[in-house]
Amino acid sequence: PPPPPPPPPLFFFPPTPATARLRSLVGSEMCIRDSSKSNCVFCDKAKYYFDQNDITYQEYNVEIPETFQILMERNPNARTMPQIFIDDKLIGGYTDLMEFVNE
Repeated sequence: PPPPPPPPPLFFFPPTPATARLRSLVGSEMCIRDSSKSNCVFCDKAKYYFDQNDITYQEYNVEIPETFQILMERNPNARTMPQIFIDDKLIGGYTDLMEFVNE
């Protein structure tokens, strides 16, 4: 018998003009950095959003002390994860990302 279908995604983001705009911005010149940690629902949602919309990003695990130190130097006020930067501009967390995408 054929294998069972994959489970439905945890989160679904319908295509929007804002997502297309973000994808168009993410050319070879734009770099998205996502500082995240394990067991973080909002980190997972941000990564899933990027994956579902074919948006390339670099993930940095802040559970590694050296990575955490770099994040604290870049954004000393960071208290929640993820911390998303686009071209070294702090966007913020997942909710901030959604606001950025929909502005």
